[in-house]
Amino acid sequence: LALYLLTTLLLTGLLSTLIYRSYTQITRQPAADTAVEAIDQSAVAPIPKNSIAVLRFANLGGSEADEYFSDGLSEELLNLLARLQELKVASRTSSWAVPEDTAVDAIRDRLRVAYVLEGSVRRGGDVVRVTAQLIDSSDGYHVWSETFDRKIENVFSVQDEVAKKITKALEILLSENSRRYLRDYRIDNAEAYEAYLQGAQKLRLPVDPAVLADAEQLFSKARDLEPRFAQAWAGLCKTYLAKFQFSKSTEDFEAAESACHRTLTLDESSPGIFEALGDLYAASGQYDKATEAYESALVLAPQSAEAIMGLGRSSERSGDSEEAQEYLQLAIESDPGHWKTHNALGSFYFNQGRYEEAIPHFRRVTALEPYYAIGHNNLGAAYMLSGQYDKAVQEFSSSLALQPDRNIYSNIGSAQFLLRNFDEAAAMYQRAVELAPDYYRLWGHLADALAFNASRKPDSQQAYEKALELALDQREINPSDPYLIVAIAR
Repeated sequence: LALYLLTTLLLTGLLSTLIYRSYTQITRQPAADTAVEAIDQSAVAPIPKNSIAVLRFANLGGSEADEYFSDGLSEELLNLLARLQELKVASRTSSWAVPEDTAVDAIRDRLRVAYVLEGSVRRGGDVVRVTAQLIDSSDGYHVWSETFDRKIENVFSVQDEVAKKITKALEILLSENSRRYLRDYRIDNAEAYEAYLQGAQKLRLPVDPAVLADAEQLFSKARDLEPRFAQAWAGLCKTYLAKFQFSKSTEDFEAAESACHRTLTLDESSPGIFEALGDLYAASGQYDKATEAYESALVLAPQSAEAIMGLGRSSERSGDSEEAQEYLQLAIESDPGHWKTHNALGSFYFNQGRYEEAIPHFRRVTALEPYYAIGHNNLGAAYMLSGQYDKAVQEFSSSLALQPDRNIYSNIGSAQFLLRNFDEAAAMYQRAVELAPDYYRLWGHLADALAFNASRKPDSQQAYEKALELALDQREINPSDPYLIVAIAR
């Protein structure tokens, strides 16, 4: 056991995957500057004429309390446009990561889109003013702009009005399915919709149990006010999925599956729900079901980077590394400004032990989203396993400064463990356990560190017993998980 512990590096937080690597295999390799250049020069293919990015609408009301409203309206407009198969829409993650006052030509190069939609929302009492303008990214000229004044209970009609104006301005002929969706998209219950927008704002925050509890409460309120409100059920589906990914709780898994399926009974044309179901099935080892869900999402949204990434991860977990790499590279081509696509391919290389190839992709993540804590964590992990310890510590520290996270505490604990600083390692693992008390892997790490302190043997035994209890419960969800099997055996 002692030999096993001393030669094993335990890293967490790369797409919720625990990576076991031999300490004796950590060697320094040449830097991959050419790979960085290749990524920075990504996407030289022609920009599709029907491509568009929806920037975050400005909140002109002057109140931070109204931020959820302006954000929610602009995100829902983006989601609506993304459901029209005649348009290619950059993901919210990509377009909202663009810094304010970025020139239109720079947005074009970064997101690879032909048009940019920007706007503002001003809310005063029961009246809302929404201004939107469509800009040609090739020359910066306005193709169309308009201002809409609506009572709060009628503001939801603005989204489909804007969508129709855009498709008309771009001379896009909509299919009957797209026209029908524009007719059916809107809900008329203002109170339910406002609760939904507030819940959606919560899901845009860094994930922690308190945030997810608030989101669950708000989406539940929207659902109770309007039981057939598909988007409220979709919000619950994504909230429970996030809770499961955080807690690994059987109860959260079952709640997520139930909410996702309920959403599909109300709106079977939602690619986002199929993507969420795919993530849920993949997390439980049901890769055939996951693949089916991701493929259903791609039928509805052929350019969905999320679904393409999901297929890549499923292929990887099923043992087809070549297919996995092809999918993940295709995801980057589909949405080159999306940090998640680079994170996914970087994580694939990391899992394959190709750490130097992973580094430029993780560096791209931190460049696109510098305030994303897990991005710095992942880059730190790749640096550590390529032997660049100083850079690893720097990235882990940057990550922890941005957001206290169970994975980051655990990885710092692993670094201390490798340095044989077992008390410091135990302290870090203890912090991780406090943030995720139902995660068996963290209890196992804590027990490993405690085992090397003679005076804390009883504490180590208790931690192992807790880890085993939680792992056996997790086996009910995914009995074929190899990391779970190894952990139970230990």
